[in-house]
Amino acid sequence: MLIAPPGSMKSTLINACYRPYMPSAIIMSDVNVDTLNRMRIRMTQGYTITLALPAYEKIYERNPQTAKNLEGHIKALVDEGFNLPSFQDQQMLGQSEARCLVVGGMVQTCYARHFSEWEENGFNRRFIWSSFQLKDPHMLTDAIHNWERITIEHRIPPMPQNRRIKMSVSVEESNLLQRMMSQQGCNATPYALLKKILAVLKWRFNRPEDRKKPMEIMTDFSQSLGTRMAKLTL
Repeated sequence: MLIAPPGSMKSTLINACYRPYMPSAIIMSDVNVDTLNRMRIRMTQGYTITLALPAYEKIYERNPQTAKNLEGHIKALVDEGFNLPSFQDQQMLGQSEARCLVVGGMVQTCYARHFSEWEENGFNRRFIWSSFQLKDPHMLTDAIHNWERITIEHRIPPMPQNRRIKMSVSVEESNLLQRMMSQQGCNATPYALLKKILAVLKWRFNRPEDRKKPMEIMTDFSQSLGTRMAKLTL
């Protein structure tokens, strides 16, 4: 979950990262229980493995009970698994649980408004919370003034043929990651996700001259995992 002030390019960053992976990654401006239930089959079959919500706070712009129900389904997706919604007969046979990575962006006010409740109901412990602000808050208006497009591009490496990446994190690296998570509570689900991220980076930068780069990226990213916002330079 990315936490940042309005106009900090949260949506731009999420779209730039996940649009190349569609339809395995689905980017949605909003979602409801009915839409999530229709997507559930694709998730159980492994066709959809990531759900990206660039403006996560939009799910609360509806009836509070409806939003709370949807929040519960999202919470289940990233951990124990989302089975059938309550309006379907729970006795039906042949059902399987849906799981996927959920990525979201939200403004600080949304995070602050729901923080205590998320602590109580376990929502907080299912995510990595990354907070940041632009080091140069005027870069967007400067780009408009100069009529220059801000582009965020990255090279997409080909996926392994078996669509699997080896968990190649050493004990020493795991200890470092655990320390990076210290202010996040080091809960099991986000800690496991952080190890997977490092494993992907090590797969991505596998040349001898790049061997230090994965941990350098993780160390840089860890600045956003504490109680103070990181400064993002683009």
